[in-house]
Amino acid sequence: MAIGPYIIRYFLARPNFPREKEAMTVSLDITQQLQSLREAAGLYQAKQHGILKVSGQDAEKLLQSLTTNDIKALSIGHLQQSALLDRKGKVQALFMVLRQSEQAFLLLTDPACHEWVQQHLTMMRFIQQVEISDESALWTWLWIIGPEALSLCGDAVGVHGDMLIHENQILIPPDRFTWHMWQDQRWGVQRVHFLLPTAEVAELQAQLNAVEIPEVAEAAVNLMRLAGGVPEFGVEIDQERILLESGLSDTYSRNKGCYPGQEVVERICAYGDGKTPYKLNIYSIKSDVKIEPQAKIYFKGDAVGTVAHSLYNPTEEQTLVAAYIATKILDQDLKLAHSDGELSLK
Repeated sequence: MAIGPYIIRYFLARPNFPREKEAMTVSLDITQQLQSLREAAGLYQAKQHGILKVSGQDAEKLLQSLTTNDIKALSIGHLQQSALLDRKGKVQALFMVLRQSEQAFLLLTDPACHEWVQQHLTMMRFIQQVEISDESALWTWLWIIGPEALSLCGDAVGVHGDMLIHENQILIPPDRFTWHMWQDQRWGVQRVHFLLPTAEVAELQAQLNAVEIPEVAEAAVNLMRLAGGVPEFGVEIDQERILLESGLSDTYSRNKGCYPGQEVVERICAYGDGKTPYKLNIYSIKSDVKIEPQAKIYFKGDAVGTVAHSLYNPTEEQTLVAAYIATKILDQDLKLAHSDGELSLK
């Protein structure tokens, strides 16, 4: 993959940033937040996510041997989704990988697996020349989410929208050599990311506030993510689930060679046409229903699925339900219903 024309230069974060990340203040209620996210844009600080730095002459070799995606194909200034699996193909962690240089990577981890990833990589490096450090306090990750995210961010930092047409490709805003900026539509909605030194966040926030991007809370962001069908580790997907059940096709490569769990992934893809016994699906129920994780879902009297997570959306007055459903019935146009305390597909 060629390096994009707008990648200017990189500087590593200086090691002396002293202050911890401060939580943003959200003034809108959740209905107003969701309206901003759907109609314009909202600003969210992903302060629960962790950031690990993996560097050294064997950094690429280590990550290539353990992760599900093709690290060798990742150009400087680009990102990819990735995962760590056990030998049975079950998910142990989800994260993004950002390549800073030939020998340096940042791993942007889901909150529930950050410490485990650091411990696992440290254990697996053996005698390889790799340094693994937690840089969560040094960096802050901001998301601007919504249909106007690109244009508003461009106005704020002086970047034209056509400079960010490629997903997961880093752009350095003018005169901001320590800022990393990229965009994706993984949730089915525009999302612009800023990863920058924590000491410089106030400056960016002031620029974003100047174009009137309101701050939104985790609850609203999770509703957008769930509606987009993207699971978070420790919430909708855990260590008991096979990666291919999640539908995260951008998280693995079939051409990269061996890694833990690769045989399971390849066997399912080659001999099972990529189909697993269960698949993650998102349903909606037109009411505010309290549904516990692991609740059973029935079809014609048989248990055919299990609830992973549910959230109520007050704007649309419906409950979103993420559930693992038997693949054999997914070709039918079924709706989820809740009656007398029981969930069923009809």
